[in-house]
Amino acid sequence: MQKLVQNVSFGRNLQRLRKRRGLSQADILRELQLRGRSISRTNYAHIEQGIRSIFVSDLILLKDILQVSYEVFLRGFPHPFSQLKNDPQLWAASIGGRADPQLWQSIAKLRSL
Repeated sequence: MQKLVQNVSFGRNLQRLRKRRGLSQADILRELQLRGRSISRTNYAHIEQGIRSIFVSDLILLKDILQVSYEVFLRGFPHPFSQLKNDPQLWAASIGGRADPQLWQSIAKLRSL
């Protein structure tokens, strides 16, 4: 199974989304179990705390449970391309010196997530 790298921003977003829906951690775990995924409360709490990575399959289920888009989970999540927009030399080196406006747009979009 593939895991996503965990960080505090992701965990905070997950916790914020859960609370916004008025759900407890036990509610989330029950919903996951109804969908065939069993996870301990400790492991789930560690995901929210940014200590533990999350499986992609769990993210898919949580998206469904919380009724949100994937982008909402990733707000504030550092992106490896974020430095490129602020450093034209690094950007030029990353694409072999060619200017590509579509790449700039992609970087800007990823950076805004």
